[in-house]
Amino acid sequence: MDVLDRSSGGSSRTRAGPINEPTSRLVVTPGFELDVATRELRHNGARVHLRPREYALLAVLASNPGRAFTRRQLMDLAWGPRQAIGPRAIDVHVHWLRAKIELQPHRPAHLVSVRGIGYRLDPRR
Repeated sequence: MDVLDRSSGGSSRTRAGPINEPTSRLVVTPGFELDVATRELRHNGARVHLRPREYALLAVLASNPGRAFTRRQLMDLAWGPRQAIGPRAIDVHVHWLRAKIELQPHRPAHLVSVRGIGYRLDPRR
């Protein structure tokens, strides 16, 4: 099944182009790298603990740098379309991820909110 087939709703501007599958190592932010093979986040080589859902969410975002996703798309792509959780669960996980990857989590430079859409990861910003 195509990844886009699992996505529900949302505007057409968030569906442009194919969704990328994770490669072996993804740049999350300067100094942070997501190792897909070991499912680990590393900061300058040191392992950073991620909960399973944090990992899944970060893998989707890091595989598609600069792409904006709706909360529903992130839930479907990271956790599966049949999850019985509300879209605000994404906000909680984004909050936790920002605390781990941002220098100033209250003023994120990389894992940013996109007004009217959802979230986007800008690794090199």
